[in-house]
Amino acid sequence: MREAILAAMPILVWVLAALNLFLLILIFKEYGKNKYNKLPFLMGVLAFGLFYDSLIIALGTVMPEGGFFKAISQIRFMLHGFLIPLIIPISAMALRLKPKALKTVWLATLVLMLVGLISGICVNTEARTVGGIIRYASSAQTPGWAEAVQNGLSYVTVFLIIIAGAVVLIKEKTPHFLLAGFFMLAFTILGIFLGKSPDGDRTKSLMFFISMFGETLMTLFFLLFHKKRAKADRRINER
Repeated sequence: MREAILAAMPILVWVLAALNLFLLILIFKEYGKNKYNKLPFLMGVLAFGLFYDSLIIALGTVMPEGGFFKAISQIRFMLHGFLIPLIIPISAMALRLKPKALKTVWLATLVLMLVGLISGICVNTEARTVGGIIRYASSAQTPGWAEAVQNGLSYVTVFLIIIAGAVVLIKEKTPHFLLAGFFMLAFTILGIFLGKSPDGDRTKSLMFFISMFGETLMTLFFLLFHKKRAKADRRINER
């Protein structure tokens, strides 16, 4: 299984980058239909971060180590820490929280975005090559708190999507938001088990690649959730 994944990786990372760009465009087209609705805008900004991440991974198949590539790879971690907290207001809007509650959510989100950005700046990267892909990953020199923030934001927000999605499913009979979190979590777990190197070397893990499928599916189901909710809201307004 691992050998098959390694052989397919150089092509599939470009496919995933293209899919992320396509979804990014579709989400912003949805925002263009109703600029008063900020949910697709926030989803689009988040999708941009995921597209950038996938593009940098894909560029690792053709770009050499060092210099420019190292610099643009550092931005991956900065965008991750800065944009992942947007899942909090996205989830709050999915739950249709009232304006007063949303203000509190945004205050907490802005604090986390700042902390996440600083953690991304503080990540110390090192070049790793797996499956013909060069990428810059967090090294042992990264401060423990920065590593904890980067990882914590990822795991906490996934469970937040799942919890919010379960509530939305019960209230609105719409499964898409829940599925966004489910697939993100599922591919993270798959990455842990399928991506493990036989010799136990963590630097050869394929988790970064396998989790990309979860990120792409999360973006897709965010888009589907918005489209279905927007359609339902239009029906209500037409009554």
